[in-house]
Amino acid sequence: MSTGEIMLRACIKHGVSMDALTEICEIAARADARIAELERERNSLRDFANAVMESWPHGDVDGCDLERMAVEHGLLALKDPKPTEPCGDNCACSGYPSPEEWADGIDCYVRTPLLTGSIDAARAGNGGGV
Repeated sequence: MSTGEIMLRACIKHGVSMDALTEICEIAARADARIAELERERNSLRDFANAVMESWPHGDVDGCDLERMAVEHGLLALKDPKPTEPCGDNCACSGYPSPEEWADGIDCYVRTPLLTGSIDAARAGNGGGV
């Protein structure tokens, strides 16, 4: 039973007005959506951690494998379109490619909101909405 259904039954039982009931149902629907979103985020992070730990305790994780796992689980994303020059002073890719490779564009990974926490920061700026 969803949060909204539980609240709806309680409101009907206690004679809450239709306007209040509508508002409560909208809040409950947003809460249910937020819970589902948090569960997806948690599952992505857990799946990433499990992928990283597959080689434990007898091995290690290669950097390319770590990058691939981070992309698969939504922590990193490829820039699109591919950059043809360094993105800035903090560009992690700036020292690796040759000038010929830059001409064709390179694979440049950026941190996603799931990794940086900017999803939560955006919500906090919005009054933390549910």
